[in-house]
Amino acid sequence: MNNNRYEVLHTLVFWKKTLHRHEYLGFTLLDLQTGEKAGYTFDEAFKLIHSYGGTNASAEQSADGSSRRLEPRTELQLPPFTDPVWHLSVSTDDQPYPQSYSDKLKQAADRAVDADIRWNLEVQKRKWKQKAQHLYDHIYTAAEKEKRKTAEKWIGKAANIVVLSGAGISTESGVPDFRSGEGAIWENPLQLMKMSALYRDANPQQYWATIRALLLGSLSEVLPVQTTGALVRAMELIQPNSGHLFFSHLEQMGKQVTVVTQNVDDLHEKAGSARVLHPHGEILQSRCPVCGESSATWAILNQPNPLGVHYSGGKLCEGLLVPDLVLFGDPIKDSDEIYAIVGNADLLIVVGTSLQVAPMNQLPGYALGAKKILINHEQTPYDDEFDLVLHGPIGSILREMEASIFQGSGRKTTQLICGVCKTNTAEGVYASKIAPVSGAYCQPCMIRGAEPYDLIVTKLSRMNKNGNERSPRLQAIIESTLEIAGKTNENLIYDVALKRKQ
Repeated sequence: MNNNRYEVLHTLVFWKKTLHRHEYLGFTLLDLQTGEKAGYTFDEAFKLIHSYGGTNASAEQSADGSSRRLEPRTELQLPPFTDPVWHLSVSTDDQPYPQSYSDKLKQAADRAVDADIRWNLEVQKRKWKQKAQHLYDHIYTAAEKEKRKTAEKWIGKAANIVVLSGAGISTESGVPDFRSGEGAIWENPLQLMKMSALYRDANPQQYWATIRALLLGSLSEVLPVQTTGALVRAMELIQPNSGHLFFSHLEQMGKQVTVVTQNVDDLHEKAGSARVLHPHGEILQSRCPVCGESSATWAILNQPNPLGVHYSGGKLCEGLLVPDLVLFGDPIKDSDEIYAIVGNADLLIVVGTSLQVAPMNQLPGYALGAKKILINHEQTPYDDEFDLVLHGPIGSILREMEASIFQGSGRKTTQLICGVCKTNTAEGVYASKIAPVSGAYCQPCMIRGAEPYDLIVTKLSRMNKNGNERSPRLQAIIESTLEIAGKTNENLIYDVALKRKQ
């Protein structure tokens, strides 16, 4: 055995964006025999140093093997491996793996990215709920309930339903609305120019760079690192919400449902809708206008210099693969088919769009023999053109309607119960404010900033006994939780003490 073969160079860490803390994934080791540097998980690094020795680290385990420690050699008086001086990010914005990593470490890094993206998506959804809390103020009033009953009757009688959906249906899934708020890219003249067909055809490589920057920027609050790999994982992990699922469930009832969506996120397909038309294209697919060849957009973005060069019939094609998006200067897709479908519908549901984009805003005018329902967060200039208008959170409105429509049909509907008050129906699963877990919250509890009582007890049991770590924010959360849960401060003190003994 050759002692002291390995030297620890770095502790490999993954920075959790929203939680503001590091997760320790492994170590970079230098093999003094071969001169090679590589990254390993803790288990792998421990085995190597335990077997072959380390110049600056020792690997020790208990006699029964139940505990193991990998620490700097005491005689060198080095800082512990948890000290930031050792830290090296396991991935960077430039590349997912800055050095050679073992397969197990790559898997651990991928799991960490996925977990952080999921967490960040939940945080974004909760932020949206809090920002848009005014949308919930009136949806449970008697007048709104009556309007929903009318909509339910029309949907129940309809056999041929056409849905026109916009960005508003996807915001509750964590997808930004590019036409409002932080996502208002259309207010930037330079961005508008780069998203034109003329610019795309004249500057294909710069256009690809624009698409990548647009996607990374739109999901910047979700992505732990600005890499194409993380972007792909985020797009895969974004899930449909109650609004998307509602229309696929109508199909399962036997109704003919056609979804015409202005969105490019494919969430209707993820929800299970079988007939979805994309007049504005699909960003997940790239196509060549010359030969018709198609390819996954991510496969092209993953190339060092994305350009869309490809072969057709064994020969280099004169065209370039570009994202299948309808840009300024392009005609919309399937226009004749869409107009015909809307003309034959007996019910048109417009959801999540303010109808600002032509020619899709003209579709309601083609539904001559159909009832027309508009469901949107806010009022639109076209409200008067509809037979029925519902304003409020789209997912909540459609979930309420689904529960009523499917009542007695034998179909089970999922109803989440709020983890705080244990009585109200929860709006969804959102990130906790005080712990790395997710819970189901109703809107009133979420607005008040309350958390499940058991979660508060666990949080306090892990803090200093004198309670000096309690911030004003945490104290406010505790007070709200105690009031909703019907607990006293004496109950809390007793339960925290009991938890500490366990």
